[in-house]
Amino acid sequence: MQTVIIVLDSAKMQNPDLDIIYDLPDRIDEFTNHAVYDNARTSP
Repeated sequence: MQTVIIVLDSAKMQNPDLDIIYDLPDRIDEFTNHAVYDNARTSP
C-alpha cells in the first residue's frame, strides 16, 4: 500500500470542516483521474 500526504492551509478554505469532508475526496479523485480510492470504494 502506498501513502499520500496532503498538506492543507485551512485559512484558505471557506468552511474547513465541510471542505475536508466533502470537497477533498472529490478533488483527489479529479486530480488523480480516479486512480486513488479508499477501502470503502471498489477500485475502478
